[in-house]
Amino acid sequence: MVPAALTVMDDELRGILEKLSEGMFPLGAWIEDKVKNDRYKPHEHVPWREKGNSLSVKDTGAVVFFEELLEQSAEEAPLVGRFAEVIADPLRFSPLLDAAGDWRAARGLDHDAKFGIVGSGNMLATADGAPVTRARFYAPYWDLLRQAVADAAPANAADWELFAKALMSDASPAWPGNQPLKSSVFVKQLGRDLLQSLLNMRNPAADPWRVAFLEELGEHRRVGNSFTRYDVERFVRAFRERMGAPA
Repeated sequence: MVPAALTVMDDELRGILEKLSEGMFPLGAWIEDKVKNDRYKPHEHVPWREKGNSLSVKDTGAVVFFEELLEQSAEEAPLVGRFAEVIADPLRFSPLLDAAGDWRAARGLDHDAKFGIVGSGNMLATADGAPVTRARFYAPYWDLLRQAVADAAPANAADWELFAKALMSDASPAWPGNQPLKSSVFVKQLGRDLLQSLLNMRNPAADPWRVAFLEELGEHRRVGNSFTRYDVERFVRAFRERMGAPA
């Protein structure tokens, strides 16, 4: 069971993550640059492009979704335990009695099997490589992040972007030293978790904010979307008309 203290963020930490996520994904500046240079824009009206508006990671509900991931960590615990058993003894649950001997030798395999779930990147792990739940992975980083923010004291969006880049490259002088946890490991995992929300649309925000990132990417595939053959015929007809139009 994952202690509640590991899965619940306080207001200070939530605020830090909201600002850090903006430094990692400066969506407002990205869209402003596209507008300025007349690059891609959504086919339909979107509120974040209205005068005086912008788009932030917080607007998409991604940080709330991240909190939900932490809260679901209790469900990961049995799987983490199972993986730890298999890492310790990869053939423990094999139905082949001679898997470690003749069966592997006949196939040119090493005698010692390895279970590479951590190395594959499909499982969170501690600094020493042990599988771990998401809440327990992040827990030792929270105080380090608070201290780094207090020391770096980023005051505006540009500061937070520079701070995020420094954390990504392990180059921030504000990140506490004399301990084994690297800022890059933390920031990269946080980025993956936030992107899971931005790209998979599981974030708890109202439309169109929920799909804002995909809208700006020009990605129209959506969870639950479907198209009929009549849609296909319409798309083909529009394509032919476009190709046949004078330059």
